[in-house]
Amino acid sequence: MDSDDHTEIYEVALPVRIRPDFEPSAVTEFHEDGFVMELTTTLPDVCSEHGLPAIGKCVKDIRFRRTEGGWAQRTAITLLGDVSRMLGRWAVSLGMGWSSWTTHRDPDGVLEGVWPFCTHCVRVARMYRWLAHAVIIAGVAVFLTGCVLGLMEIRSVPLAAVTFFSIVCGPYLAALAYIRSGTLVRIQPITDATTVTLDAAPAFVAAYEHGTAAGNLG
Repeated sequence: MDSDDHTEIYEVALPVRIRPDFEPSAVTEFHEDGFVMELTTTLPDVCSEHGLPAIGKCVKDIRFRRTEGGWAQRTAITLLGDVSRMLGRWAVSLGMGWSSWTTHRDPDGVLEGVWPFCTHCVRVARMYRWLAHAVIIAGVAVFLTGCVLGLMEIRSVPLAAVTFFSIVCGPYLAALAYIRSGTLVRIQPITDATTVTLDAAPAFVAAYEHGTAAGNLG
């Protein structure tokens, strides 16, 4: 979720562990390596993103991909990078021949946890979901309009361009919005199998440190 501009972001270390029953094949069918971690502490009833009182907690798996700087969280931004790299490989394959094209996917990592969320989280998530719905509906409407005009033999270069854009880019933009709607927390690249670093609002950090010191958070 987007933090308010005036909200300062702190870093807080959360203990994790590799799930004892983890098998790489359970993470991804494309690669043998990866991990499944689980959070080993209870988070306070404060939203980590906005620092507001939590109205609930949800069980959610946070997914990561391997990078040079560690295991980076999969977000809408990383999807942009993945698509850019895919287009780059596609362009190279065109120059070298289709026989050089190979399907590639980065190994996956998963962090299991129970994450608090606030009313602002719900509003932002709902906004991005509605945005994704609107993009899909608009794309379908433009596509159907183009088909009808094509059957009527009405030629329009601008409409053809818009129709092409809706077919190619519409699903991609909707996917970005859907992914963004489900981003409850922001975790820095993972480099340690026992700790993850969460970007959090000061109120969350204070509540977590107080609960840990008092022994209220296990």
